[in-house]
Amino acid sequence: MNTAWGSTPACTCCRTWPGRQASPPPCDDYLIPSSILNATVSGLVSRSVLSDAIGPADFHGCVLYEAFAPQDRSRAFVDLLVKLALAQAPSLGQVEAIDTRAAAARSHAYIAGAMARHAIGDVNLVKPGIGEATRVLLRRVPRLLLLRQAQGAATAHLRLLAEEKAVPVEIDPALPYEAVSLIRSASDA
Repeated sequence: MNTAWGSTPACTCCRTWPGRQASPPPCDDYLIPSSILNATVSGLVSRSVLSDAIGPADFHGCVLYEAFAPQDRSRAFVDLLVKLALAQAPSLGQVEAIDTRAAAARSHAYIAGAMARHAIGDVNLVKPGIGEATRVLLRRVPRLLLLRQAQGAATAHLRLLAEEKAVPVEIDPALPYEAVSLIRSASDA
């Protein structure tokens, strides 16, 4: 395992809004393979880690797991997704480009509004998107599940997990994502 930090190929440090990628997802949810499969399948790069080697201007650090390179299936996984997407492409017709700045603004506005409505002081407790909501319900202590539709097929597993864990569910047709999970903070009763 390479534990080098900084500007080496083994580590990527980036400045992003805490808990979010550099460009937030558009109104439609996004697929994060590791959140769906609950494992590192999207490469040999670890999830975020914290180390003394990460400077004050850095936000994330990661580790490259070179020892697992022979077992890495990332390229095959991506190749299969591309093949399936290309097979679907003719049936989609013309696809319009997304205005990423407008999408980022909607995302930031929604998250700020959700924090205010639910008295949340830490942006990291708001997890937008189906993948992130799934991770919260599987691995964290969820406070609330917000869904755009009461019976959406893509969120059936979230409704089941929320029921099993007795997590309240609210429906918000104006939600800019299919789902959002709020994580219970240590100060929640």
